[in-house]
Amino acid sequence: MTRKLLLLFLLCASAVHAQVHVRCGASIPYTDTNLVTWSLDSGLFNSGNSFTAAQPIKGTPDQPLFLTERYAVGQPMIYTFTLSAGNYHVNLLFSENYVGTKGARIFDVKIQGATALKSFDIFATAGASFTALIMGPGNAAFDVPVTSTGKLAIEFDSIVQNAKIDAIEILPIAAAPPPPLVLTFAGSGAGKGIVATFFLANGTQVPTCNQAVDGDCSLDIQVTLPDGTVVTGKVGGLSLVKTVTLPIPQTQTIPILLVMSQ
Repeated sequence: MTRKLLLLFLLCASAVHAQVHVRCGASIPYTDTNLVTWSLDSGLFNSGNSFTAAQPIKGTPDQPLFLTERYAVGQPMIYTFTLSAGNYHVNLLFSENYVGTKGARIFDVKIQGATALKSFDIFATAGASFTALIMGPGNAAFDVPVTSTGKLAIEFDSIVQNAKIDAIEILPIAAAPPPPLVLTFAGSGAGKGIVATFFLANGTQVPTCNQAVDGDCSLDIQVTLPDGTVVTGKVGGLSLVKTVTLPIPQTQTIPILLVMSQ
């Protein structure tokens, strides 16, 4: 007869987190050249005034993102976003559209309480006024965790003139995919009278097969992937340790049918 054991493996990936694209100080949303829509910042900040420049912005195909801004007045300006728990990368978009010299506007930026930009000068960093500048790409200081509280805070602290921000982008950092599922089957001996015991990688024991009684202790493996593909394998003989790596995708419950001949 044939004895069958059906095992279910739930392989979980990180939850899919939403991206955030906010146009600060604007009155209408904007869809950029990559067809990404940047929404308004209503309800996201504690205080601050808006300003819109009229002069063209150099260095970007998406000038509207750098023409509007929100600036701090009299206290730190804090943007607070509600997100799912996970790791995120923040990009901050700036253009100096008001002052025209180095040192005329200096401020700090904190993300989740940690300083991401210290004594930041938009004009000095960009090299000119009315020039697009994105801070964050490739900078680990802009990689931040969001805990179960679900809050991500970005604080702008004025030092000289008023701290400001033109647009904010928050992108989820993809978690590393889990390794492929590995099933390890171990047996000992090769003759009659040897009892074979099979184990999965997590230590789960498959019912034993007594070769003296059952005669055949080979093990067939059959895995049906979500797309309908069937992956099969066979572990035969008892004097072996066999590892089978199966290309199981993430976020799927995969039935693994172990058929033990008896």
